[in-house]
Order: sequence, then C-alpha cells, then structure tokens
Amino acid sequence: MTLVSCASKEQLVRLDAEDQFAVAKRDFDKGKYSRAADGFRRLTFEHPGSARVDEAQFRLAMCYYKMKDYTQAEAEFRHLAVNYPDSPFADDAFFYTGMTHYRQMPAYYHDQSETHKAIDSFSRFLVRYPESEFSSMAKERIRECRDRLAHKELENGKLYLKLGGYESAVLYFQLVVLEYPDTRWSEEAKRLLNKWQDKIGSSESDTSQTKK
Repeated sequence: MTLVSCASKEQLVRLDAEDQFAVAKRDFDKGKYSRAADGFRRLTFEHPGSARVDEAQFRLAMCYYKMKDYTQAEAEFRHLAVNYPDSPFADDAFFYTGMTHYRQMPAYYHDQSETHKAIDSFSRFLVRYPESEFSSMAKERIRECRDRLAHKELENGKLYLKLGGYESAVLYFQLVVLEYPDTRWSEEAKRLLNKWQDKIGSSESDTSQTKK
C-alpha cells in the first residue's frame, strides 16, 4: 500500500515539459539559479524530445553563468552548441562560451591563458556566426583581450629595463608594436622601442670604436 502510494505521488509531481519549463523559468527570473538549474536539467533528462529542450539547456548553462561557476557553464554551453547546432540558441551558447573565459581573465600581470582562450572562442564565434546580434560585442571583447595581452608584454619589457636586460626589453617592445598595433599600449611601446634601440646601437658603436 505504501509503495503504491509513493508511486502515485511521484506520478503526480512529474510535470510535462511545458510546466517543468515554466516552473524553472520562474525560478530563473527570480534569481533562484540553483533551483532553476535543477528544474532545467530535470527537463532535459525527462523530456529529451521536447521542443523546449534546447532552450532548457541554454538556460541551464546560464544558471551556472549567473552563479559564476564558469567551468560548468562552459561545459553546458558547449553541450548545446554540439548537440543542437541548428537551435536558435546555438549562437548564444557559442558566444557565452567565450564569455566564460572572459569572466575568468586575471589581472594583466598574471598568466593569460584564459585571455587567449577567450580570443580563440570569440574569433571562432565570429567566423561561424558573422551576422549574430552578439558579433559586435564579440569584436569588442577581442579588443579588450588584446589590450590586456599588449599591456602584459609592455610591462614585461619595462621589467627587463629595470633588471638591465635592455635587449630583451627591446624584443618585448617590438612584440607590442608588431602584434598589437591597434591597442592603447602601442604608442608607448613604440616610443620605448625607439629610445632603447638608439641607446643599444650607440653603446655597441662606442664599444666597437674602443676595440679599434
């Protein structure tokens, strides 16, 4: 009798796809992201053939994104992009995959692996979805990422100056000028490059004259 009662109760609380989606979305809209994630995930498992499943998958990923669990969010966005490539949410998922890396970028003086990953993700997004509503934002994010990388290389060069490694410093300044000419650090790198190239050249000339 108890088993039958439990089974009946479970059947009663099992919602159809539309109701399950509505409940989870209501939680999402209220900022109850953990609870919403449970609802959206349940929908994807219980109603894999539903017309709502791709949107549920996207919102599941967004729940993790909102909770700043960017590693899990990336996995969920990728799942959507790979398994539902024709979904109207596929380009959104592809864009937000890049955003999960963007949100994890550290200050310029730390390792910039996430910055490189963000650039790669946004670049692939633009190739695949050039007409997306997110395309202009992706381009702006790439500019921000490149600016951060240029800043790091410029500061590396300045550090070598302080340590007396002038030739190494020049190489870093050259890198900024050649690889990141469109960033705000390019002009400063160019100025320092010209200054220290001249000094190194003058020093080498003086040394050569002394040896003669």
